[in-house]
Amino acid sequence: KDVPKFWNYEEDEGKSQWQAYEDIPKIGYEWYPHLMNYCEKFGIEFLSTPFSFEAADKLNEMGMKAFKVASSDLSTLPYLEHIAKFGKPILLSTGAATMEEISEAVRTIKQAGNDQIILLHCTLCYPTMYSDKEVHYEDMNFNLIQTLKREFPDLPVGLSDHSQTSFSSIIACAMGAQVIEKHYTTDKTLGGNADHWFSVDPKELKEIVDGCR
Repeated sequence: KDVPKFWNYEEDEGKSQWQAYEDIPKIGYEWYPHLMNYCEKFGIEFLSTPFSFEAADKLNEMGMKAFKVASSDLSTLPYLEHIAKFGKPILLSTGAATMEEISEAVRTIKQAGNDQIILLHCTLCYPTMYSDKEVHYEDMNFNLIQTLKREFPDLPVGLSDHSQTSFSSIIACAMGAQVIEKHYTTDKTLGGNADHWFSVDPKELKEIVDGCR
């Protein structure tokens, strides 16, 4: 009831990504306490990725226990410094970033007094390694997981996985990833949202958990 209709790639064909996102009806902050309570009911840690100082402040005030920073904001250093001062863990996606940019982001967060950083290797392609229903594992660049672990030995490293297979997360785990981020849906055929068709469903999520274990 009264659930906002989200961006659909097909319906918005021809628009820029910025234009498409601008058309998404905004979820009001009054939704968040309900979502947080629902997550708590099932033992799920609530997370929401903010994209502004205001959103970050609101989520912090609501008691969110960790912050995800999208790859697009890795080089927005004043924003990183602001979030770092909350003193909470930060999951930092590194898609499209150079090693120098990652180092500068980590340094900025640490200089703000926060060393609770998790680096997430990320390939900015939605979905990753998918072409004519073939899997292309070379697009994942799994070796970067070990590069990040070598370059930042004091930080946990994980994978922000946008592939259409559960096996990529399992490979990442075998290569030392300590955190896996994956888009999830209860039904890949649901409409009204751009993510459902390439997200993992309950069966695939179980495969990831079993495979990593």
